[in-house]
Amino acid sequence: MGRVTIGIDLSKPLEELWNDIPRKRRGDIRRAKRRGVKVEMDSHYGGFRDIYRGTRKELNLPPWDISRREMESCKLFVALDSEGDVVAGEAFMFCKRRMRIKHVASKRYDPEKRSIAGLAHALLVWEAIKWGKKRGIFDYYDFGGYNPDGYANKIDVTTINVWKAGFGGSIIEKVC
Repeated sequence: MGRVTIGIDLSKPLEELWNDIPRKRRGDIRRAKRRGVKVEMDSHYGGFRDIYRGTRKELNLPPWDISRREMESCKLFVALDSEGDVVAGEAFMFCKRRMRIKHVASKRYDPEKRSIAGLAHALLVWEAIKWGKKRGIFDYYDFGGYNPDGYANKIDVTTINVWKAGFGGSIIEKVC
């Protein structure tokens, strides 16, 4: 197998997808709901771009701005905390019957928002999986990559790998 990613097989029944998620992660999703986190689609572009810039800065990645045009070619999911602040987001592209993450960011580096950002992001992923499943046109929810050696661009991505695997997906070949 060449380049790989983690994928969630959207042909499974929704209940099975939920049960495939480890118990702790399901608890994170429930806690996010209890704390008033809301997930919205195709809104809050500016808020997403702001946290995206902050995430890249925290990871010591070169700045890269996402144009409005590029964002409009994606499906954007954002998680808002109970105060209405964008705390996590994912922009998806669609390729070969996959909804693949193209851009992802969260406020997990913000000491005041770290806790809620992780919970919110878990809820956001679950809502995106449900959205993709409901459409019936995607085979996989694709996390956009997986680095078996734990490093990408000289950055330790072990915790990112663990995060992606924490939704019960499997390693599949990256096709786009």
